[in-house]
Amino acid sequence: MQFDFVSAFYDPLAQVVFGNTLEEAKVSLLGEVNNCTKVLIIGGGTGSSLMYLLNHKNGLQVDFVESSLKMITKANVNTKSPGNVNFIHSHFENYMGSNYDFIITEFFFDLFEDQKINSYIHQIKNGLNSNGKWINTDFKNVSPIRYRFLLKAMYLFFRLTSNVKAQFLIHLDAHLKNYNFKIQKEQIFNNGFISSQLISQF
Repeated sequence: MQFDFVSAFYDPLAQVVFGNTLEEAKVSLLGEVNNCTKVLIIGGGTGSSLMYLLNHKNGLQVDFVESSLKMITKANVNTKSPGNVNFIHSHFENYMGSNYDFIITEFFFDLFEDQKINSYIHQIKNGLNSNGKWINTDFKNVSPIRYRFLLKAMYLFFRLTSNVKAQFLIHLDAHLKNYNFKIQKEQIFNNGFISSQLISQF
């Protein structure tokens, strides 16, 4: 899986297809992040959520983990390389950070099949401190045929351009209880097709 190729046009393409909805969803629950906390952003792309946090929160220490070097370069430029952000070029499965107050995942789990998802949820669990919370923004399966068609088109596009293996969405909610997570708050967009969830530990 490699997103360097799409990095040049990912944001404009998302704007054409979804307007501002993806960006609105990504920042909709970031107000829950407290000042002076340790934050991990996984798959933050070109850094729009990172910019929001830097503009609205004080004293954050942020680790920004992204597998695409070109995406990291864009995020670094867009945020003017702040000293309190550690940009890490790595696949999440190879990253071993811990003791985070918040972990943020953005359109990340839709890229993977069931076995990987279980592994990554376990890794997130281990990465949070005892009071840590998780904000996950992603697509969800819904009934309207236009969204089902759009989802199929998206999977085809990313399979051809980025070698994404997944072909359909996994219901992440069903996995949360297995790892002692619960959904504390949820914001939905586009009739539930896009969701941002604040997830806490039991």
